[in-house]
Amino acid sequence: RPLALRRPNKGHLIMSLPPDLALAEKALDALEQAEARSLVWGLVDSALSDDELTEFLRSVHSNEDLRDLWTDPDCSLGTVSDLRALLIELQMLFELPRTGEEPRRWRTRMAEGMRLLARLRQMFPKHAGPTGWNAAPNLIADYRFLWRPRHYPKRNQSGDQAMAAIGSTVSDAALLAPLQHWLKKASAKVRLSNFQVSSTARVLQGLETGHQRATLVSAGTGSGKTLAFYLPALAWLASQRKANPATTGVRVLALYPRNELLKDQLREVYGQCRLYDDWLGQFGASPLRVGVLFGGVPHSTNRAFSGSQSWPGDYHERVCPFFRCPKCTGEMLLRRADLDQNVERLVCRDCGSAVDQRQFVFTRNAMKAQPPDVLFTSVEMLNQSLSDGSVRHLFGLGPKARRAPDLVLLDEVHLYAGTYGAQVGYLHRRWRHLSGRRSSFVGLSATIADRKFNMFLLAV
Repeated sequence: RPLALRRPNKGHLIMSLPPDLALAEKALDALEQAEARSLVWGLVDSALSDDELTEFLRSVHSNEDLRDLWTDPDCSLGTVSDLRALLIELQMLFELPRTGEEPRRWRTRMAEGMRLLARLRQMFPKHAGPTGWNAAPNLIADYRFLWRPRHYPKRNQSGDQAMAAIGSTVSDAALLAPLQHWLKKASAKVRLSNFQVSSTARVLQGLETGHQRATLVSAGTGSGKTLAFYLPALAWLASQRKANPATTGVRVLALYPRNELLKDQLREVYGQCRLYDDWLGQFGASPLRVGVLFGGVPHSTNRAFSGSQSWPGDYHERVCPFFRCPKCTGEMLLRRADLDQNVERLVCRDCGSAVDQRQFVFTRNAMKAQPPDVLFTSVEMLNQSLSDGSVRHLFGLGPKARRAPDLVLLDEVHLYAGTYGAQVGYLHRRWRHLSGRRSSFVGLSATIADRKFNMFLLAV
């Protein structure tokens, strides 16, 4: 599957592509399609000449179907050279190293990635030396290459259209109010896809009626599956916080099969929670809190400085390894000067923005004392926590549990297949039996085409 075009900010979940990026994507499709003719035959060292690159980009520039993009007032591209410069800036196009008078040659990120994959070697001590790798066996014995054009669902639903569609299914005004606020606060150019609107209506309807149900959201990478879950989940959380400000306990449990997936979405969901702060503040309610629990989360801020945790830094400050600045993506620092004043917070190295535990819980002790509203964790951590008396109340287990999560997110559900899928299925059945509550499940996947796949895991 071709790698998705990188978007400039979190708005890619709800915004249509700007003209510049839309043209870059069309150009990338044309270049990759040309390279695929060689890659399917195993020719990974070929490259596009300067003239070939210019010819393909010129075909995009002269395509009458793309004329509206080129003439769009927001389009800053005027020539083929501008388009090539944008692809290079986005790191989608690379110029190969050359010496002397060699002609320039180019590869897309896709072609270069395939070349590196095919040229991987199994290195052993006997292959030491500058040329020893030549005698090492290939790590990849064989591969099959298939190229397909990128397809994304249309983002053609305005905020008003989305509210009208959701309002026809959900009748509770208290539940619709925070959603209306989010649609106005996110952006004046908010555009949602049909599947995002349908998912939001279905999840909210189940929460409104108290009917536990399973929902499977399947859409391509970069299409906005994450928002299809968190839009209804956070709107419901905000309505619950307004109605019952004193309620504590994890209400939304987000389970990820890998820690890197967890880290990737943590900052974005934190930013979405902040869109409700002023709405909740009108009613004197506290903001929505996000917490994270996996191997890299320290028990306390002092432990982050002890050297036993994977927080790089020195005596005066440590860098949080799993959370970036929600404003500028800079490194978030834990400062000893703050700890000396009994202040637990993270401060951005670049812009100075601060995040404290009223909004983001990043230590286990703080999480145990006051559970967050949304808990990011992994399937493996859930398995360990079932028998851990110190944290099992976060999952609705044991005498200290105030409640069990109402919503459970399962990301990348296509991974729960075979033996691993059976084990995860048994894990969830154990958890549901111990918690005594049948929560609503939402599964996300970019590759599941059959809606019946893995529904044994999502069934309530």
